[in-house]
Amino acid sequence: MSPTSSEVSAEEWAYIAGIIDGEGTIHVFDNHGANSPRLIVSQKDQRLLKWLQERIGGNLYTRKDGMGSLQLLRQAQVQHVLEHTVGWLLVKGEAARRALEVLVAKVERKAARDARKG
Repeated sequence: MSPTSSEVSAEEWAYIAGIIDGEGTIHVFDNHGANSPRLIVSQKDQRLLKWLQERIGGNLYTRKDGMGSLQLLRQAQVQHVLEHTVGWLLVKGEAARRALEVLVAKVERKAARDARKG
């Protein structure tokens, strides 16, 4: 489970944004027509990935060569992190804004479907 935003300081969010800018990938995955934003941070230093996982959650994977990656695949988790870091992202800010647009549109479509159901 990832901590709440109140448990992560503003300074830590800024640092997390720097990690995402330098080591991260913000990707909108086409899952059979349903766009799914993903956030992946790859790094050889496992200490950094574990520190990051303690603050934002996600799944940690390590390849045989020692390269690790922290992957956030759940929509709510990706949205939470991007909403708290987008203002600090210099390199990946545009990708974060696009991913957030996709996430907001998905929430709006779901709300409209639920309203029609009754």
